[in-house]
Order: sequence, then C-alpha cells, then structure tokens
Amino acid sequence: MPPRIAIIGGGIAGLSAAWELRPPAERGAIEVELFEASDRLGGTIHTDRGLGGILEWGPDSFLARKPEAATLARELGLEPSFLPVHRGGSYLYLKGKYVPFPPVGPTGLPRDLPSLMRSPILSPMGKLRAAGDLLLPRSREVRSGKDVSVGDFLGRRLGRAVVDRLAGPVAGGTHLTDIDQLSVRSVYPELLRLEEQHRSLILGLRAEARLHRPARAGSPAPSPFLTLKGGLETLIEALEKQLSPVLLRKNAPVDALAPRPEGGYLLRQAGSLHPFDATIIAVPAPGALAMLSPAFEGLRTVLARVTYAPTMVVGLAFREVWDRPPFDRAGIMLPQGTSSILAGVSFPTRKWGYEVPGGGTSVRAYVNKHRYPVLAKSSDAEIVAQVLPALRSMLGISEEPIYTRVFRHPAAMPEYRVGHGELVTRIRDAAARYPRLALAGALYEGVGISDCIRSGRAAARRARDALGP
Repeated sequence: MPPRIAIIGGGIAGLSAAWELRPPAERGAIEVELFEASDRLGGTIHTDRGLGGILEWGPDSFLARKPEAATLARELGLEPSFLPVHRGGSYLYLKGKYVPFPPVGPTGLPRDLPSLMRSPILSPMGKLRAAGDLLLPRSREVRSGKDVSVGDFLGRRLGRAVVDRLAGPVAGGTHLTDIDQLSVRSVYPELLRLEEQHRSLILGLRAEARLHRPARAGSPAPSPFLTLKGGLETLIEALEKQLSPVLLRKNAPVDALAPRPEGGYLLRQAGSLHPFDATIIAVPAPGALAMLSPAFEGLRTVLARVTYAPTMVVGLAFREVWDRPPFDRAGIMLPQGTSSILAGVSFPTRKWGYEVPGGGTSVRAYVNKHRYPVLAKSSDAEIVAQVLPALRSMLGISEEPIYTRVFRHPAAMPEYRVGHGELVTRIRDAAARYPRLALAGALYEGVGISDCIRSGRAAARRARDALGP
C-alpha cells in the first residue's frame, strides 16, 4: 500500500499542496486526502456572482510581480482568463476632498522624488520632511538586526505625513495591521535593502526605477495586479475539477490529530480514525490549536501567540453609471487612523471592467477593522444601514443600492507584527520535532495569494521527501 498524506485545510495553500502532490498520486506512488471543514473550497477566495455582478468576498487579485499565482493558473489552463487592471489609480479621501494618489509601489511609497514633491497629499512641510531622507544616515538600530515597525522605519526616514497618508493606507490596508505594528523585516525587507545599499530610500527608489524602465520609451507599464475573468474563484473551481486522484473531503472538520507510536499521524474526523504517514496542516493557527493533541505541546504554545485581524467588506451595486471623480479611478483610500466606519472603497466595474447585470456601478466598501468587534454582532441589514450614509457622503450620491452583500471574515489574516520573523522561526523549530509534519499558509511566507501557493507547494515537497524514495 502506498504512503498516505493528509492535507488539513482547503484554502489556496492546502489546494496548492494537493496540486503539487497530484503527479505522484496519479502514478500511484502516494495517496492524498484533503479535509476541509466547510462546504466549499478556497478559504477567503470566494466570488459572489449575483445581481451585483462580480464581487469578491476577500482578495480581488494577485500581484503580477510574484509568479506563483500566475504559474499555477497557467498550469490549470487559465491563462486566457487573465484580466489586467482595466482602470487603475486611486484617491485619498482627505478632509472631504478626493486627492489623487501618486503612483506608488507595494509599500505605498512613490517611485521617485518629483512625483512625491508634486503630490498635493503632502503639505509643504511634509514634503520638506520627506526630502530629509536624502541627508539622514542609515539606522543603527536596523543595522544591528533589530526588527522595527514599518511606521517607525518610514517615519524616521520620511516623516509621519508619508506614514499616515501614503504608506499607511497601502501597507496597513494590504496587511490589515496598523503600520506602527507591522514588521518591516517580515513584510518589506526591500526597504531595509534600499537603506543598506543606497543609504537613502529616495535614492534607492530612483536607482530601482532606472533598472525597471520599460524597454521602449513611452510603452505602458504592465499591470501590477491580475485577476481572472469570472472572478478569482475561477482558480479554485479549476483546481477542484483537476485535482483527481486527490480525494477532496468537504464538510469534514478534523476533530483531533495525534502522532502514532509506529510513526505518522492519526487523524480523527466524524468519529472515525484515519492513519496517515505524513500530514500537512494548512489551516490558520486557531484551527490548528483546536485539533492538535497535547502531544504537540511545544507547537501549541508558539501557535497560541499568533494574532489574526478581522475584515468586513460590504458589496453593493447601483443602477446608475458614474464616470466622474471618484468613479474615474479604481477606488479610494483613507488616511491611517481615520475615525470613519470605512477604511477604503473600490469600484470593480472600473477597476476590472466587470459589468453589473442590467448596467450600473459596483462598489466594495471596506469596513474599518477597529469597528469590527461591534459590527460583528449586527445583522447584515444593520451593517448596510450604518455603512451606506458614510458611503453616500464620501461618494456624493443619494441613490439606493439595487444589491447588497456583507462579507465577513472574523480571522481574515495573520498579523505580521514586529517580531513576526522570530515567531515563525520558533513555530518551524517546534514543528520540526515531529517527523513528516509540514505547515503551510499565510502565516509563514506572506499573506498574498502567491505567497500562500508557494507555501503550500513547498510544504507538499517537504512531506513527500520525508517519506523517502
């Protein structure tokens, strides 16, 4: 009988692990079973295709500069479905006005000093303080190897205005963690590299921009983000169709996992015991804690230190078609520390060119995560009733929506707080004490879709290799 591998968790990390193991499973070299607690696969990747058009519950795209998602999609035959940004750019909603956001990189920093100096987002004093980066020495604290927050690092180099109005909305919004708690070493090590190599971030960004200029002058820059026609769940649907002979079990929560005296692991599900030679855990830390037996005491201790951020997205559709500001860009961001119920807004009809059945404009309203604890107890109708006035005020509209959905994620994303790298090292060290056990997911190598795919495929290789030839 061939060795058996269990995958616990049917999000994109677990599915990617299953995809990596499919070839040896097809040859009969191994048997693979995936256990998913809910009635669907994909985790936070979930597309609503109702009367509001295409509205994503969670992420709406993947980064083009990280190849793992695009590679997996190509392997599944989905390259013809690649969809670049239809209309990019965004506004910062600042003191009741739409201020155009300058072209920025993933960190939220402008790619050159002139665009930063021209941007009305910063006051003259804010621009003067940002230019001080050209004169500042390298940080001794960072060079010593200490981890600091992204907010502290950028605040020292460029000033608080850049943190609150540029980096905070982008970096903090992407990672659902306040930028003053977000680990610079774990999330943006390239900032440390720029300082180390160029001393100044501005000089470093300028040098990087020269290296990545389009080959032909005037040629448009490629889209930094990609999605799939029909929504991101197209990726999950393709995986589910093509993963045979991997056995996919939905509605199959794992009650307990324990090491077997003879090697491998014993998995209890719905009162039945299933022996496996290797196991991949691809669920968030709380889910892992709930199933790990006391025999995993060391691993349980470090996993208990992980915190998760909630998110709530309200999807809406309006009959009207608007093309005036702010609807002429992909969306709106708000400064860090805003007291608004909203943290940002995007327009799928503009960003991706998605259509609303019968015509109209679709909107995704991101609820301020600090409001989540109170709103989590509210009904969907109550949440919409609280979000809609703020949305109307921000967008300058009075129309009633023709479609609404509330997408809730109580533990959407692990928080990469200062010291996250050290915590992950301790988790990996604790897991290494258990042979043929591999971990995968957003906790370990990054929170993006490509990061999770890379994590899942790497975990699959570790589990397969641990079984021997």
